[in-house]
Amino acid sequence: MFAFLLCCFQKTNAQFFNKEVEAQINLEGQGDRAKIVFSAYNRTPLDRSLQYMASVVYRDTVKNRENLVRKDFFVLGDNERKNILEVTIDLEERLRTIIFLLLYDEDGKVIGKDRAVVNGFEGEDQLKPLVLRDNPSKESTAIRNSDPGILRGMMVEETKTKPGRDFYRMLYLDYTANNINGDQIVKVEEVLAIGGNTQIRVYAGSNLVAQFFVNPRATYLQEMSRQSTLRLNRYFEQRRGIQQQRIRY
Repeated sequence: MFAFLLCCFQKTNAQFFNKEVEAQINLEGQGDRAKIVFSAYNRTPLDRSLQYMASVVYRDTVKNRENLVRKDFFVLGDNERKNILEVTIDLEERLRTIIFLLLYDEDGKVIGKDRAVVNGFEGEDQLKPLVLRDNPSKESTAIRNSDPGILRGMMVEETKTKPGRDFYRMLYLDYTANNINGDQIVKVEEVLAIGGNTQIRVYAGSNLVAQFFVNPRATYLQEMSRQSTLRLNRYFEQRRGIQQQRIRY
């Protein structure tokens, strides 16, 4: 299994992955343990039926030992980001650990992939290995592409009514569950509207991303939370795309 996974990552570098559906591995240190979150993001406006294979391999100079291999089917809605698997593993000191995630379409073709290495070698497959700190803080100790000084994933509340507070809690849970981790502060603001009603406005930084009139029905608030999460996700994806274009040019 290890040889098969390694082959997938080494022999297909010329192909394009993560274009329609993106695979992502997030790793958080918890002392001598690590929490691994495997997620998938559907970049298309169509629902997708997919399969994933996740693997964690402990490897040293003497032996290869597979700790975890899991497969399952799942469905992604249009432009949806979903956590598909969470596991917690013990990490032996200085033991090289390789983590894989492969996503397959309905025809069994690999369309998304991600790979992370803990305690690996610098420059290995052009990948910077992750290293868990001895005294981890509450924040993730091994998140790639992190930007120091930016309050990523922060959300603030300025609501006036109970339905407004309920919506904020729903949105916060959806935003966190989808691992959006935007590089701007998200603000949920409730303002007075016509006829004594109130209106919710969702901002990313100073940009208005979503707005709607408040209705106290739980099903309505849940749907507005889902829609707002999708819009926030699209906003930050477009923002990252613009930033990458600026870097290239």
